[in-house]
Amino acid sequence: MATTIRCSRCRRRWRGAANWNITLDFGVPTEIICPDCQTPDEHAEAEINEATTEVSVRSGRIAMHQKWTRP
Repeated sequence: MATTIRCSRCRRRWRGAANWNITLDFGVPTEIICPDCQTPDEHAEAEINEATTEVSVRSGRIAMHQKWTRP
């Protein structure tokens, strides 16, 4: 049986739309937030993270690493 992903705040169903945020605790998702429930601060933080970090999965956990650019 497939798991349905829903917003942790309003229970809205995720259908592949962009701009959803995930809160992590030691690489494990603890909260999923739809765009309508995000505060402006949460949205800004997500935009900064997207611009400055790369995301990968290691040992079943989500890892975030700083993006490197060559001068």
